[in-house]
Amino acid sequence: MQMRSSSLSITPQTFWLWFGGIWLIVGVPFLSIGFYIGYQRLTLDDRLDQDGRIAEGIVLTKTIRTSSKNGNTGPSYLVAFRFAPIQGEMVTGGSLGQPRGAGTHPGDVFT
Repeated sequence: MQMRSSSLSITPQTFWLWFGGIWLIVGVPFLSIGFYIGYQRLTLDDRLDQDGRIAEGIVLTKTIRTSSKNGNTGPSYLVAFRFAPIQGEMVTGGSLGQPRGAGTHPGDVFT
């Protein structure tokens, strides 16, 4: 009885085709992920310039408001702050927040 070899079986003639095919199938997703991560790292500075960077600031004043015009009865906090971005000029601003502002005090440093 003669055995027929299947075209899908690994033989010495097809070993390298199977070996390369498996590496190709496994390697292409990793190559794609590597290119994506590399692109993200290359464009990081541009994205940070557009979206912002972390800067260290200082709380100047904090005011607690107990009533709000929008019907919210809980306290809200108006915090004035100052920070120096990478460009160097000093920036002063304010933020109206909810309970997260409760732990800040004038003179506190934040990022």
